Amino acid sequence: KVKDYLEWISRPDLNIPVSYKEDIFAKIIGYTPTMTTAIVWIKKEAPREIHDHEFESFLIIEGTCNIIVSDTSNYLAAGDYFTIPLHQYHQVIVTSSIPCKAILQRIAA
Repeated sequence: KVKDYLEWISRPDLNIPVSYKEDIFAKIIGYTPTMTTAIVWIKKEAPREIHDHEFESFLIIEGTCNIIVSDTSNYLAAGDYFTIPLHQYHQVIVTSSIPCKAILQRIAA
């Protein structure tokens, strides 16, 4: 739930720098050998990718996006949660006028 991350998302040092020009910016907020948690901002789209050894999950904080898995488009808005299945090509495409801000977790399979 978004409220579980309020301590992190309300910190002034955890914002995307105004001068940042790339499509993706991330700040890691937690790490263990089997799991990484980050706050991620996607301005337009993330590259198409596939994961064979880790589950990837998104909790949308701000903005909207489509997460396309194989040929299926999944619309997400603030508060929505989505887990990418293993061995499936996927891509995030932002549909809002603001960057899509999300909590991203990658967990070893």
